[in-house]
Amino acid sequence: TLDSELQDIAEIGLGNQSGAVVALDAKRGDLLVMASKPDYDLNNLSPYISNSVAKDINERGAWMNRPLQGLYSPGSTFKIITSMAGLRGGFIDETSTSVCEGIFTIGRARFRCWNRLGHGEVDLHEAIRMSCNVFFYEYSQDIGVDFISSEAKRFHLHEPTGIELPFEASKMIVPTKDWKRKTQNEPWYPGNTAHLSIGQGFLRVTPLQMACFTAAFARRETEFKPTIVFDPYRQSKVSKNDIGLTDRDYQTILDGMEAAATDGTAKLIKVPGVRIAAKTGTAQVQTPQGMTHLAWTICFAPIEDPEIVIAVMVEGKQGDSLGGGSTAVPIAQPILERFFEKMGHVVSR
Repeated sequence: TLDSELQDIAEIGLGNQSGAVVALDAKRGDLLVMASKPDYDLNNLSPYISNSVAKDINERGAWMNRPLQGLYSPGSTFKIITSMAGLRGGFIDETSTSVCEGIFTIGRARFRCWNRLGHGEVDLHEAIRMSCNVFFYEYSQDIGVDFISSEAKRFHLHEPTGIELPFEASKMIVPTKDWKRKTQNEPWYPGNTAHLSIGQGFLRVTPLQMACFTAAFARRETEFKPTIVFDPYRQSKVSKNDIGLTDRDYQTILDGMEAAATDGTAKLIKVPGVRIAAKTGTAQVQTPQGMTHLAWTICFAPIEDPEIVIAVMVEGKQGDSLGGGSTAVPIAQPILERFFEKMGHVVSR
């Protein structure tokens, strides 16, 4: 099902960066793009793999299919899950507000917003549009880990997608109180919930999973099965697992995502004539070499009848300062633009 032209655009977009791009047909489940960098030239593996070629691929970490096998913190893209947990649990609504001064205190711990100056007073719509951490830190303490983790599991982020490819990762982590007690021999702390609410901490998922989650959300469902096996007779999927949100609550999240794509953190994703819903994310990850960043974006379009879903993740190196809006969004944008050109949509330039 891969679209070679869109695949090329994704690989060119990633360039020399380490990362992953996944694009899915939102109606049929077809995998349109699965790009992973660093990669290698298949011609160098024939008629045999020399020691020097194998050594080079090993050293660059290029054997890994990052969309399928890489496990990463999804960063603020996960705020869509937290939003649904809060809405469905009755802990927040469209009128809920928080005053962001750039920092939130839990006990003696200080949790920072990405905007050190703060966002001022924000509601849920604005918290999604500008990806305000403090809003989610604050309400996560009411929502709690149980609701947030259960919501993530409703969208199957704790298990493989089942796509027809070998070696899909199976050790993804949607943390719970019991999980932490068994694996870390520690109780769950309020600060852990704050980290989870913005897609950091112990949470680990694949880019393919985040693409499937985005497709499910776009279709107002809780499950989306991708496929790479071409079938010219495959019909559009039929909606069956309802997302469980009222029209008003779903629209609140959707409006925030559209605003993010219009004039918020994902504004570089614009395609003239196409309404896009997007969410960016930037996760901090501690490695043996020091702190690095993961830049994310998830998106789907057009909003009124979703046809394509994209997830992009870029791994930073030590010292890099990556951002979802500045690093990942520009990789997704030309894929969207070319997709709609090929579909015959009028894209005015």
